[in-house]
Amino acid sequence: CGSGSGYMKCCGRLHNDPAVFAAATAEEVVRARYSAYSEREVDFIVGSTHPLNKNFISDIEHWKETIRMNCYDNFELTSCEILDETYEGEGDKQIAKVKFVAKMTQVDSREKTAFQETS
Repeated sequence: CGSGSGYMKCCGRLHNDPAVFAAATAEEVVRARYSAYSEREVDFIVGSTHPLNKNFISDIEHWKETIRMNCYDNFELTSCEILDETYEGEGDKQIAKVKFVAKMTQVDSREKTAFQETS
């Protein structure tokens, strides 16, 4: 994910331990979601998407299959650069936003590409 820690010391902990996921910062969740595509952790991708998110699909099994078919298999995910992390509100009403750049390399052509998003 670009954090500098190994998978099992960073994102793997969030993927495998609900308590670690529940205590994670917004940045940690974004990094874990990024690496979930690389590791094909489809359940984590679905489970970490808020139901009010525009990408949420109520037909969970169909959604999981769609993710499996589009899991960036033709790319090496190289890093997730966090540009900004903000929090608004408190407690259950708190909303976090993370602006990041996802970087990857196409496997066959070795072309580098990236996209920027705010989640």
